[in-house]
Amino acid sequence: MVENKMLLVFDFDHTVVSEDSIIGIIEELSLPEVPKEVMDKWDVERDWNACCEALFSWIHTLGITESAIKNTILSLDFTDGMEELMNYLQQNCYDVVILSDANALFIEWFFCNRKLNVKKIYSNPAKFDEEGKLILHQFHHQTTCNQCPVNLCKGAVIKDHIESMRKAGTLYSTVCYTGDGENDFCPSLRLTENDYVFPRATFPLEKMLKSRMSEVKAQVVPWKSATVIKQKLQSLATQ
Repeated sequence: MVENKMLLVFDFDHTVVSEDSIIGIIEELSLPEVPKEVMDKWDVERDWNACCEALFSWIHTLGITESAIKNTILSLDFTDGMEELMNYLQQNCYDVVILSDANALFIEWFFCNRKLNVKKIYSNPAKFDEEGKLILHQFHHQTTCNQCPVNLCKGAVIKDHIESMRKAGTLYSTVCYTGDGENDFCPSLRLTENDYVFPRATFPLEKMLKSRMSEVKAQVVPWKSATVIKQKLQSLATQ
């Protein structure tokens, strides 16, 4: 049994990378205005996965290739200090998990290109079909958590990961969750007094944590640069 190991869980868009990966594609490729019927998938139906699938169907009709999309993803920038943090984590044998409502293919492309290894990527499956259109699938379908979208309850995924690792012989002494958005609030609530949540400063998660602090057990450390996270981990390592 391996004990006292730390688990670091990261969102992807606006957390590991500085922008939304899909917005990055639209802007980098100078695409025309997104059709209203595509955006209605989110604005009306509140289904982000369906919105993304409709968006990539539309992008396919414009003749945008897999190669063009991949090159855009590979050109995304880390948030300030994040590349240094990821290198530090890799050099010091932390367990790093990516938990994102983007898609697994984009995340795999990005980390492979940067030669960074993570223990697990939990995200919506995606692949290009024979016609060159990106096809998205839900990570899972859940109806028990009303704080998360139906396709991904991040809190449940973290719970399941910790349990599966326990059965495999690893116990985590501390869990650190880093995110920015509203869908990062649920996993933040699942953390204990021994854990840390790192909300990106001025983003929705930090605002939600401040407004509902009585529900949060973990220690909250906001950050503008991921250097703050690295320094906190270095401090914990010496205790």
